[in-house]
Amino acid sequence: MVEQKDRSRGKKHEVWKPGFDVKECRTEKFLLQKLNYIYDNPVKEKWMLAKDNEAYDHSSCLFYFKKKHRFCEVTHYEEVLDWENMYQ
Repeated sequence: MVEQKDRSRGKKHEVWKPGFDVKECRTEKFLLQKLNYIYDNPVKEKWMLAKDNEAYDHSSCLFYFKKKHRFCEVTHYEEVLDWENMYQ
């Protein structure tokens, strides 16, 4: 349902529920678990947005397997995060 204030700005649909559940990724293992969860969502029976997680256009999954993305630049998480010095 779209709230009145959003309707007055021309909003017709709401795809996502408001709110989110923040998970701080303190280890590489936990980050990879979350990435796999995100990559597997589009292929779950509930959604069926792609035949496999590499085929889903809006995912960076293909980048991690083939080092390329269909239409945007992706930075590998290892280039951004310094796990050894992050929480000292």
